[in-house]
Amino acid sequence: MRYTQKHSHHTYVQPNLYYFSRVIPSDLKHHYSNPRIIQSLKTKSARSATVASKMLPARLYDYWLGLRLKQVDVPVSHLLVSGATVNLESNLPTIDEALEAYLNVKGRGKSDLLFSHTRRSIKYLKDCLGSRSLDQYTSL
Repeated sequence: MRYTQKHSHHTYVQPNLYYFSRVIPSDLKHHYSNPRIIQSLKTKSARSATVASKMLPARLYDYWLGLRLKQVDVPVSHLLVSGATVNLESNLPTIDEALEAYLNVKGRGKSDLLFSHTRRSIKYLKDCLGSRSLDQYTSL
């Protein structure tokens, strides 16, 4: 691996193909299996590599900011309103009822792939948040 000053920041060329390389910040290393990110930019063009080498770090920095914010203790957290409250008198369908209604309406004439993907997605949701009525889910 050879770094030169002729290429964009955090890039290098190996067999005429540009790569992005960046050391992971020490406070975020526990989120990764390697201490360095190396990603092919899938181009032989210096101009394309320059553009990609600016976009990729910007996306990484945004993601890393999100990870850092999750680690921060919330000041005066005792004043926060807790998550969704349970509304026992909800007239909305549960996620399982909504799933079946969706499949009945959208699934006519569709392949089994639609059914398996949709059921899998809802299973992931229920594994994380449980089965609730639709008004009990929030995006927060």
